[in-house]
Amino acid sequence: MDGLGEICLSTKTTHQIPGYASKYLGKKTKIFIFLASIFGLYAALIAYLLGEGESLSFLLTSGTNYALLAGLAFWFIVTGITFKGIRSFKKIQPLAVLAVFLVVFLLGIFSWNKINLTNLTYFNPSYLFFPFGVILFAFLGTSSIPEMRRVLEKNEKLMKKAIIIGSFIPLLVYVLFTIIVLGLFGSQVEEIATISFGKAVTFLGMFTMFTAFLALNLALQDTYRFDFNLTQKKAWFLLYLFLFL
Repeated sequence: MDGLGEICLSTKTTHQIPGYASKYLGKKTKIFIFLASIFGLYAALIAYLLGEGESLSFLLTSGTNYALLAGLAFWFIVTGITFKGIRSFKKIQPLAVLAVFLVVFLLGIFSWNKINLTNLTYFNPSYLFFPFGVILFAFLGTSSIPEMRRVLEKNEKLMKKAIIIGSFIPLLVYVLFTIIVLGLFGSQVEEIATISFGKAVTFLGMFTMFTAFLALNLALQDTYRFDFNLTQKKAWFLLYLFLFL
């Protein structure tokens, strides 16, 4: 990711990953990278919508039977927030990141003495690569690098440090959260892990998915805007049109 950061800083024009691919590797590469990018980004957005739907349904009804309706309600709210692009993201992102740390901090304080260490010793070789996709997905932050350059406008010298710190902190948070969740619930943990802790933690956990959804949403909009020269409104409309096709 540091290499991508150098490319972003050394390029005067603003792009997302397909645009940089076109500039340095050729227009044919741009189409391939674009298709790969939108497939991954749209799949991630759908995953977050499902997760938010289940969490919101649990929060309101103590069950997940209304996950679809709750997910659509979440989508309706976010469409309004993301209409203005990065300006809204700058205001909301710090609060969402703070919520991530608050979730892990509270879980660590109130649950540490209840962790069953035997839950952490379970090992099944047949499942060795089972979580590979989830872990790769969790650390896949390449689309956020071009956005960092825009956020750090006039402070680009901080970008390298931000990438290094921004890569290390999620690793630490993921490890601590995994230890806490598996130590407490073992194989009985819910698919949306925060639901296992009840409504209070579920509410805070929704912010962790919310911030990721916003970042991916913004990356897709900027792909349409800067790499295909669409207006903000057209990029916003196209994003949600393809999301629900």
